[in-house]
Amino acid sequence: MPSSPNLRPLGNTGASDGAIEAAARAADRSRALGWFRDPFRYPQWLEATFAITWLSWSVANLLSPDALTERPALAILNVLGGWLWPWVGFVLFPWQIAALRMGSLRQRAMVQTMGYGILLHVTVCVGAMSLDPFSPMITLFLALTTIAGILSWRLWRRYA
Repeated sequence: MPSSPNLRPLGNTGASDGAIEAAARAADRSRALGWFRDPFRYPQWLEATFAITWLSWSVANLLSPDALTERPALAILNVLGGWLWPWVGFVLFPWQIAALRMGSLRQRAMVQTMGYGILLHVTVCVGAMSLDPFSPMITLFLALTTIAGILSWRLWRRYA
Protein backbone atom coordinates (compact mmCIF):
# COMPACT_ATOMS: atom_id res chain seq x y z
CA MET A 1 0.00 0.00 0.00
CA PRO A 2 1.40 3.42 -0.92
CA SER A 3 2.30 5.74 1.90
CA SER A 4 0.43 8.75 0.45
CA PRO A 5 -3.38 8.78 0.54
CA ASN A 6 -3.39 10.36 -2.97
CA LEU A 7 -1.68 7.35 -4.55
CA ARG A 8 -3.79 4.38 -5.58
CA PRO A 9 -2.69 0.77 -5.54
CA LEU A 10 -1.63 -0.72 -8.86
CA GLY A 11 -4.58 -1.71 -11.06
CA ASN A 12 -7.08 0.64 -9.43
CA THR A 13 -8.65 2.94 -12.02
CA GLY A 14 -9.89 5.39 -9.47
CA ALA A 15 -13.56 4.68 -10.10
CA SER A 16 -15.62 4.15 -7.00
CA ASP A 17 -17.59 0.98 -6.47
CA GLY A 18 -20.81 3.01 -6.73
CA ALA A 19 -19.84 4.37 -10.14
CA ILE A 20 -18.96 0.90 -11.40
CA GLU A 21 -22.28 -0.49 -10.17
CA ALA A 22 -24.19 2.45 -11.73
CA ALA A 23 -22.49 1.83 -15.08
CA ALA A 24 -23.36 -1.88 -14.88
CA ARG A 25 -27.01 -1.06 -14.07
CA ALA A 26 -27.18 1.41 -16.98
CA ALA A 27 -25.75 -1.21 -19.35
CA ASP A 28 -28.30 -3.78 -18.16
CA ARG A 29 -31.14 -1.26 -18.51
CA SER A 30 -30.10 -0.23 -22.03
CA ARG A 31 -29.74 -3.88 -23.04
CA ALA A 32 -33.22 -4.66 -21.70
CA LEU A 33 -34.79 -1.62 -23.40
CA GLY A 34 -33.02 -1.99 -26.73
CA TRP A 35 -34.52 -3.78 -29.71
CA PHE A 36 -31.36 -5.75 -30.33
CA ARG A 37 -28.54 -6.83 -28.08
CA ASP A 38 -26.03 -4.62 -29.87
CA PRO A 39 -27.72 -2.81 -32.78
CA PHE A 40 -24.63 -1.03 -34.09
CA ARG A 41 -22.45 -4.10 -34.25
CA TYR A 42 -21.93 -5.54 -37.69
CA PRO A 43 -23.81 -7.54 -38.95
CA GLN A 44 -26.80 -6.81 -36.70
CA TRP A 45 -27.51 -3.39 -38.19
CA LEU A 46 -27.34 -4.94 -41.68
CA GLU A 47 -29.77 -7.68 -40.65
CA ALA A 48 -32.15 -5.02 -39.34
CA THR A 49 -31.85 -3.26 -42.70
CA PHE A 50 -32.77 -6.49 -44.47
CA ALA A 51 -35.74 -6.90 -42.13
CA ILE A 52 -36.96 -3.49 -43.29
CA THR A 53 -36.28 -4.57 -46.88
CA TRP A 54 -38.54 -7.62 -46.44
CA LEU A 55 -41.29 -5.45 -45.00
CA SER A 56 -40.86 -2.91 -47.81
CA TRP A 57 -41.12 -5.71 -50.38
CA SER A 58 -44.52 -6.77 -49.07
CA VAL A 59 -45.83 -3.24 -48.62
CA ALA A 60 -44.73 -2.27 -52.16
CA ASN A 61 -46.41 -5.37 -53.58
CA LEU A 62 -49.66 -4.79 -51.75
CA LEU A 63 -49.87 -1.02 -52.37
CA SER A 64 -48.93 -1.23 -56.03
CA PRO A 65 -51.97 -1.14 -58.30
CA ASP A 66 -50.05 -3.43 -60.66
CA ALA A 67 -48.40 -5.96 -58.32
CA LEU A 68 -44.73 -6.72 -58.92
CA THR A 69 -45.57 -10.34 -59.67
CA GLU A 70 -47.92 -9.32 -62.50
CA ARG A 71 -45.16 -7.64 -64.49
CA PRO A 72 -43.68 -9.50 -67.47
CA ALA A 73 -40.15 -9.52 -66.01
CA LEU A 74 -41.42 -11.48 -63.01
CA ALA A 75 -43.56 -13.96 -64.93
CA ILE A 76 -41.63 -16.90 -63.45
CA LEU A 77 -42.69 -15.78 -59.97
CA ASN A 78 -46.32 -16.00 -61.04
CA VAL A 79 -45.87 -19.57 -62.22
CA LEU A 80 -44.12 -20.60 -58.98
CA GLY A 81 -46.63 -18.99 -56.64
CA GLY A 82 -47.63 -15.44 -57.45
CA TRP A 83 -49.94 -15.26 -54.45
CA LEU A 84 -47.04 -15.98 -52.08
CA TRP A 85 -44.56 -13.27 -53.07
CA PRO A 86 -46.46 -10.22 -51.79
CA TRP A 87 -46.77 -11.79 -48.33
CA VAL A 88 -43.29 -13.24 -47.84
CA GLY A 89 -41.97 -10.03 -46.25
CA PHE A 90 -44.63 -10.15 -43.54
CA VAL A 91 -43.20 -13.53 -42.49
CA LEU A 92 -39.49 -12.68 -42.79
CA PHE A 93 -39.70 -9.27 -41.04
CA PRO A 94 -40.96 -10.44 -37.60
CA TRP A 95 -38.84 -13.59 -37.79
CA GLN A 96 -35.68 -11.57 -38.39
CA ILE A 97 -36.51 -9.05 -35.65
CA ALA A 98 -37.27 -11.86 -33.19
CA ALA A 99 -34.02 -13.64 -34.07
CA LEU A 100 -32.09 -10.42 -33.52
CA ARG A 101 -33.91 -9.79 -30.24
CA MET A 102 -33.20 -13.31 -28.94
CA GLY A 103 -29.63 -13.25 -30.17
CA SER A 104 -29.90 -16.76 -31.60
CA LEU A 105 -27.18 -17.01 -34.22
CA ARG A 106 -28.78 -20.09 -35.78
CA GLN A 107 -32.17 -18.38 -36.17
CA ARG A 108 -30.49 -15.29 -37.59
CA ALA A 109 -28.63 -17.43 -40.13
CA MET A 110 -31.79 -19.35 -41.10
CA VAL A 111 -33.95 -16.29 -41.76
CA GLN A 112 -31.14 -14.49 -43.57
CA THR A 113 -30.56 -17.55 -45.78
CA MET A 114 -34.26 -17.76 -46.62
CA GLY A 115 -34.23 -14.09 -47.57
CA TYR A 116 -31.09 -14.66 -49.62
CA GLY A 117 -32.80 -17.51 -51.48
CA ILE A 118 -35.79 -15.33 -52.28
CA LEU A 119 -33.58 -12.48 -53.47
CA LEU A 120 -31.51 -14.88 -55.58
CA HIS A 121 -34.66 -16.28 -57.18
CA VAL A 122 -36.07 -12.81 -57.90
CA THR A 123 -32.73 -11.62 -59.28
CA VAL A 124 -32.46 -14.62 -61.61
CA CYS A 125 -36.08 -14.18 -62.73
CA VAL A 126 -35.68 -10.46 -63.40
CA GLY A 127 -32.32 -11.00 -65.10
CA ALA A 128 -33.64 -13.82 -67.29
CA MET A 129 -36.67 -11.85 -68.43
CA SER A 130 -35.05 -8.45 -68.82
CA LEU A 131 -33.87 -6.92 -72.07
CA ASP A 132 -31.52 -4.49 -70.35
CA PRO A 133 -28.95 -6.26 -68.13
CA PHE A 134 -27.75 -2.95 -66.65
CA SER A 135 -31.10 -1.59 -65.54
CA PRO A 136 -31.28 -0.03 -62.06
CA MET A 137 -33.67 -2.74 -60.86
CA ILE A 138 -31.30 -5.57 -61.78
CA THR A 139 -28.35 -3.67 -60.29
CA LEU A 140 -30.29 -3.16 -57.04
CA PHE A 141 -31.37 -6.81 -56.86
CA LEU A 142 -27.86 -8.01 -57.67
CA ALA A 143 -26.36 -5.80 -54.94
CA LEU A 144 -28.94 -6.90 -52.36
CA THR A 145 -28.47 -10.56 -53.32
CA THR A 146 -24.69 -10.32 -53.03
CA ILE A 147 -24.84 -8.59 -49.64
CA ALA A 148 -27.46 -11.06 -48.35
CA GLY A 149 -25.33 -13.98 -49.52
CA ILE A 150 -22.21 -12.66 -47.81
CA LEU A 151 -24.17 -11.96 -44.64
CA SER A 152 -25.71 -15.45 -44.65
CA TRP A 153 -22.29 -17.01 -45.12
CA ARG A 154 -20.86 -14.95 -42.22
CA LEU A 155 -23.71 -15.97 -39.92
CA TRP A 156 -23.38 -19.69 -40.71
CA ARG A 157 -19.61 -19.41 -40.18
CA ARG A 158 -20.30 -17.73 -36.81
CA TYR A 159 -18.52 -14.51 -37.76
CA ALA A 160 -21.29 -12.40 -36.23
